[in-house]
Amino acid sequence: ENNFVNGRRWPTEMWQKHFMEKPLMFAFAQSLVWGIYEKDKLTEIFGVSQDQTLENAELDEIELPDNAQIGMLHPIELDEAQIKTWQTYLKDNKIKQPFDQMDRTVYLIPRKNKTATVLNQFDGKMTKASRFKSFMEKRSWRRGSVQDGGGVFAYRKAFESYGIEVFIDLSGMNVQSYDYEEEVELRDLYFTKLGSIKVGSYVYDTYRGEDDRRLFALKDLPPIVYSETFYDLNALLDK
Repeated sequence: ENNFVNGRRWPTEMWQKHFMEKPLMFAFAQSLVWGIYEKDKLTEIFGVSQDQTLENAELDEIELPDNAQIGMLHPIELDEAQIKTWQTYLKDNKIKQPFDQMDRTVYLIPRKNKTATVLNQFDGKMTKASRFKSFMEKRSWRRGSVQDGGGVFAYRKAFESYGIEVFIDLSGMNVQSYDYEEEVELRDLYFTKLGSIKVGSYVYDTYRGEDDRRLFALKDLPPIVYSETFYDLNALLDK
């Protein structure tokens, strides 16, 4: 799922060796919907049948181009009709996906305020510290700097393929102990160039205003990065 979120793609030959020639990975490949990308453009969508045929939604056999890239398709790349088509394909073939792919909730970058760099949609939202730590770390979020008194005041998630890191500021949690009933408050949300904000023990680096050059404006974000960030945070708060 982390490779899916990060938009990882494999050259055709590598994808075939990894997913078609290894029994365990072949079983995994059958449960997902794949895309063919040529020059970073989605050119074909396909599934993998039990007899190793690669097929489109109409069950027509396709062949992989030699110099393409193959990746797990994200529904944000499709229109509503295409999503329904592939949901039907999965249902008709009784395919159970290992994680939400075609049924995944998608969050679109809002048309207004596209120049915003610091978002406040989650400001003031509360959740138990124990749930926050457990849920977010399972979804590849990691704590930010440990500051005075062992406090953690931000969590972050890296989207390596896009060179982006997202931070969610917090009211503060203790790095060592998490009282089951203790609540944490969510604060500012912002996207930065990967590694541009330093993190470590007693490191106090953060953005220096909404015009900080390390921040991404909404209009410059890849849609998947925005969608997956909001997917995580809304799932965290959906008790």
